Amino acid sequence: MKILHGVKTPHDLIFRERFDAWRRHPDMEVLLTSYQPDKTWHYHVGVVTELFEQVAVDPARAMVLMCGPEIMMRVGVPISMQRGVPSTAIYVSIVRRRGGL
Repeated sequence: MKILHGVKTPHDLIFRERFDAWRRHPDMEVLLTSYQPDKTWHYHVGVVTELFEQVAVDPARAMVLMCGPEIMMRVGVPISMQRGVPSTAIYVSIVRRRGGL
């Protein structure tokens, strides 16, 4: 399983301990990114769709679950399909309003 997660700032990364735990699991790959990082950020800098090319995908076994702003879907769905993931294996949930929990 691969988890790609993007945040605006490092402060926006909630449940950090869960990402750390998932990263320790032998069958997990966790990639994080921030597009407004600070000096504490040690991961990718940019938007989450930039991470799509960094993971190996077996299109026959892949399922893509995306939750985020509409622009992420407009970019991420075509990238996934270009990599061979069928549209029937891509699920999206658009977040229309950003804000706190």
